[in-house]
Amino acid sequence: MTSTEGTSPQSIEIDGVRWAYTEQGSGPLVLFLHGTLSSSAMFDALVDSLADRYHCIAVDWPGHGHSGYDPDGWTSDDLVESLVRFLDALGEPSAAFVGLSQGGAVSLRVALRHPEVVDALVTMNAGPDGPAAPALEAMAELGRVLRSAGDDERLEIATRQQQMFHADGWVDANPEAAQRELEVMLGHDRDAMPLVVRVPASYSSVETQLPDIECRTLVLWGEEDVRAFWGPPMAEAIPHARLEIIAGAGHHMTFDAPASTARAVGEFLDDVFATGAGR
Repeated sequence: MTSTEGTSPQSIEIDGVRWAYTEQGSGPLVLFLHGTLSSSAMFDALVDSLADRYHCIAVDWPGHGHSGYDPDGWTSDDLVESLVRFLDALGEPSAAFVGLSQGGAVSLRVALRHPEVVDALVTMNAGPDGPAAPALEAMAELGRVLRSAGDDERLEIATRQQQMFHADGWVDANPEAAQRELEVMLGHDRDAMPLVVRVPASYSSVETQLPDIECRTLVLWGEEDVRAFWGPPMAEAIPHARLEIIAGAGHHMTFDAPASTARAVGEFLDDVFATGAGR
């Protein structure tokens, strides 16, 4: 329950790879894990709303933001095991996990394989399966363009992808925030991009294992996310789960509906830790 001030990036080396993170607040540890092509910055508003009572650590996945990466690539299984080592390097036995998209998908798998390190779980727009073949093909093309294309083509494909991340109208209504997000998407190491977009192809479905999740779980979906159909069956399958649909939100709900998202996550964590225990 370390107390920290400020959000300057720090880093820990895990298996020879630099994992960058920001740290803020004091109280029970909450680990924030972002989606593909984003960064820890997607949780800035959520962390600000929680740091008065939680020790918030927001991670940049390998190949994203200030983190390094393995040039030979990595899988979702690698990320699961690296997160356990990340906590160990921090000297922390466990944390509440809050993950969006890839962050949620990996967090689900940590909760299944290493339940002792997960005090509570918040999954945000993250199903238990992997993307369909057409989506994987589109991601492979995205990685190729972001690595090798010229600036105009990179901006075009990133702008197209950004529209898919958000609720209808968000980009036009929030030009400054949209521009900052584009800068993040285009600012990752070019050579990492083909490796980054391969990670979702490594997911094995954990749908049949959802009943084995032991910790209390909040299943969040944006009402405009194309895979929000997963919400009810996930919440029904996970023993100690509840579902909340965030109105007016697409895939990147922390941007589309920051107040509603912060309320849902904050109320859940406050309830979980009200007795000083996460289970």
